[in-house]
Amino acid sequence: MEGYGVFAKEDIKSGEVLEECHYIEVGSDGDVDRYKFNWPRGTENPEKVVLPLGFGSIYNTVINEDEKTVDWKTDLNNDIFIFYTIKNIKKDEEMLTYYDY
Repeated sequence: MEGYGVFAKEDIKSGEVLEECHYIEVGSDGDVDRYKFNWPRGTENPEKVVLPLGFGSIYNTVINEDEKTVDWKTDLNNDIFIFYTIKNIKKDEEMLTYYDY
């Protein structure tokens, strides 16, 4: 859905933390399929399927992973998502991630 998503209100440098998000654990199927994340990231058998709060579920995705400007990591010590920039982002530019399906 182009035009909907998260847009920068000001220039943001690469490496900036955008937000730390808590999450809600959800089932493995249903209406939230396109918004859910595996927890923790990068594991072959995730412990659970979750829905991040904050802007976590509304960053639009790119098809080509090289085009993303935002990435995330799962902070297991604090049990949160951390979303951060991986490229410089200009004011009014859409912040895009790759959902790693």
